[in-house]
Amino acid sequence: MNNTQRQFVDILSAGIRGRSAETLYEDVKWDDLMDLAKAHKVEGIIYLALRKSELVNEIGEENLNKLKKTAIMTGIAQARHIKGLEQVFSRFVEEDIPVIVLKGLVVREFYPQPDQRSMSDADILVHKGDVEKVKELLIEIGYKFLEDHIASHHIALAHYQYPVVEVHWNLFKRDGFSEELANYEKLIWNDAIKVSVGESEVLSLGYEDLSLHLCMHMAAHLASTGFGVRQLCDLVLLVEKQGSEIAWNK
Repeated sequence: MNNTQRQFVDILSAGIRGRSAETLYEDVKWDDLMDLAKAHKVEGIIYLALRKSELVNEIGEENLNKLKKTAIMTGIAQARHIKGLEQVFSRFVEEDIPVIVLKGLVVREFYPQPDQRSMSDADILVHKGDVEKVKELLIEIGYKFLEDHIASHHIALAHYQYPVVEVHWNLFKRDGFSEELANYEKLIWNDAIKVSVGESEVLSLGYEDLSLHLCMHMAAHLASTGFGVRQLCDLVLLVEKQGSEIAWNK
């Protein structure tokens, strides 16, 4: 790891904890750091850590303004996404369809400013028997079924205003994981907890299952294309915010 990467990690670590970054490393290439922030989609979090920091003099006003602009746009887009998903989940409640929201929809609430934890899509888990009903309901709302996004464990639908929704009936493909995964996935519904998305009440994986799911999701991506540092941030904040409630031996 070079000093530019160290600086990036230090700023990001401060940002996800709501603090200003103050440590300055030598020979930091700030344009490269900007590229890292963009690649990992954490510009808004980096901005929050720098806006009141003495490091502003190092990164430069032009770069800081770029981060600020992206942070504003991210906040607006994510607020709009959550408002749209609130409407979607309200329909699920009306139709009495149980749904577990996954990953970003849950962990975003652990961030100092949740709307800076960007999401390009929304992952949900439903019972396999409800998949067609969910698909039809989303189409009624204005979603379009994406024929080229069909997988062995999920389908995807897109909307012109709201984020893409991936509808899972299994958490993962069965490739590479234990055959016991099917039995495990049946049990997660028993330990699901209530959370809110906007003003809609839905379910989340219990904290033990959520932590395991985040790790397995990174493992699956690592085996194929690799994963971004944002996923590590999610796990860090889950452990720091809810670690005392996680039954680690379980």
